[in-house]
Amino acid sequence: MVLARVLGATCRALASLVHRIAAARVPRWTRRWATADRYDLATAVLFATLIVLVISTFRDYAISNDEEVQQRYAELIVAYYRSGFLDQSVFHFRNLYLYGGLFDLVALGLQNLLPLEPYAVRHLLTALTGVGGIVAVWATARAIGGSRAALLAALALALCGTWYGAMFNHTKDIPFAAAMMGGVYLLVRIGRELPRPRWHLVVAFGLLLGCALGIRVLGMLLVGYAAFAVIIHAPIFRGKTWRETLVFLTRSTLRLLPAFVLAYAIMIATWPWAALAPFNPLRAMTAFADFHYQIKTFLDGHVYYMADVPRWYLPTYMAIKLTLLLLVGAALALALVALPRSEVRIENAAW
Repeated sequence: MVLARVLGATCRALASLVHRIAAARVPRWTRRWATADRYDLATAVLFATLIVLVISTFRDYAISNDEEVQQRYAELIVAYYRSGFLDQSVFHFRNLYLYGGLFDLVALGLQNLLPLEPYAVRHLLTALTGVGGIVAVWATARAIGGSRAALLAALALALCGTWYGAMFNHTKDIPFAAAMMGGVYLLVRIGRELPRPRWHLVVAFGLLLGCALGIRVLGMLLVGYAAFAVIIHAPIFRGKTWRETLVFLTRSTLRLLPAFVLAYAIMIATWPWAALAPFNPLRAMTAFADFHYQIKTFLDGHVYYMADVPRWYLPTYMAIKLTLLLLVGAALALALVALPRSEVRIENAAW
């Protein structure tokens, strides 16, 4: 509550400053800023600050343990295509064939265009993608809870070291998470327009689904999310007949079908192993279910191998790594969900 008041006062001061500037004779775009939502203005300042920080510091990050092999994986994918599919070494390079190479291919292409050291290009690209992930979180929160909730969500993620600290080096996890969050945002928008969402939303969802699948097979979760979005918007829950519901489901599925086709094309283009057999993506998913490295981790005075950690390892890890702002916010969200809607409105009014 204190944080909300501080944010509110800061946003009001920012809005007042912009209004004073707009009072003078200034260009039209400045007057538009003056009438913009104060929380959106604060968010714009946040995003600009993040971009400046990224551009100022991306050269300062060292190479992580995964980056060298991912760089090599992209080179092998290019060699596979250049050889007319004859160079099969990409399928025998460690276990990288189980992953899509979309990010690595984009980074490799940019390395030929930008006057930067190859790994600096990777760090700049993944950091900007990480900022894009924060934008996706903001957009989703804004679509659901308004501009103030969106600002809080963006701040919470930007101030989370697990995200900001990782977004310069984790060139699989950060782009994958950003693509997944962007896909979720589009599904929120699409769900409100079913059974005939606008085509630009469908195409954008297909692109982001393809990007997620082109990095990790777990991007298939977005397909499940899409099915869930269609089901919860089905007219049967609004007292309509089964016939009307069947028509709704059919039209919605056909409308989303081009997105799935586009995503599949992106996936097989950037993940050669997935193109070898139709069920290879499913085989990759089952392979990850029994994934084990000889990596040791330390927990409560004991050393465990990665596959042998106790069940309470993950919640403990999350409690330690996530910021108090995120943990308190998650607890408050769960508490508010449990309250009747009338009481939630009263709480929101108090904020």
